[in-house]
Amino acid sequence: MIRKLPALKRCARGATAIEYAVIVAVLSIAAVGVVSQLGNLNTGIWDRNSTRVSAVVQ
Repeated sequence: MIRKLPALKRCARGATAIEYAVIVAVLSIAAVGVVSQLGNLNTGIWDRNSTRVSAVVQ
């Protein structure tokens, strides 16, 4: 068992996969935040336009 430890130290495939998974998770969280903010901005734009059109029509 102790003879296998140096081989595990040299193997980095698992660590690389975990690093990529963490990067994907962070980017996913950032993307959700950006889309959420854009949705709020878009809602505000449509609300203002609706108010202006309603004022002109009446």
